[in-house]
Amino acid sequence: MGNRIRRAAVSAAAAMAALGLVATAAPQAGAAAAPQRATAGRQIGTWWAWESVPKTVHRGSTLTITYWYKENTSEWVAPLSWGMGLQRNATPTHAGTWTTTGVVVTWLDPATGRWEKPTIDKANHLFEFISPDGHWAPKLAPNQFGHITVRIAFTSAAPLGQWREEGGIASYQLYNRSGQPTSDWLMPYQVLRPFTLVR
Repeated sequence: MGNRIRRAAVSAAAAMAALGLVATAAPQAGAAAAPQRATAGRQIGTWWAWESVPKTVHRGSTLTITYWYKENTSEWVAPLSWGMGLQRNATPTHAGTWTTTGVVVTWLDPATGRWEKPTIDKANHLFEFISPDGHWAPKLAPNQFGHITVRIAFTSAAPLGQWREEGGIASYQLYNRSGQPTSDWLMPYQVLRPFTLVR
């Protein structure tokens, strides 16, 4: 699962296939353009992300995950969209099958405090949340932590066994100290978090 750097209006869905993150123009709510490879700008730092997932989750329960993130540059960053993907039938050494079945996902909008349904990209097996126009998450100063929370409810259709989760910011815009957008980008750092779904 190699990282790919993307820019332009990048959807959380396409980015999540590798959780490739890019400097991007603000996407329109509920829509996403085809991803494009970055052609300008420079890598100026790392996009760090952390979350905690329990070792065991019961079918019929709801897993709440908070993604914490920050970047380590001199530029400010504005998160624009988030993505989360799930693998089932995973093992410690082999990737599983990306899936959107057997779960119900909601995102806590960091601007409004309301739980929102995701946009589901079935082709890429992702649950994405794009900040509505005018309600974007606040810009973060260098080394300032931000966070977003997602809820994953496992239905009776969710297969038991080993799962893995990965998520975080899928698109963002960097700004220099004068408040002007830049085309610089960050190297993403995420990991797949394993857990076992039981009865």
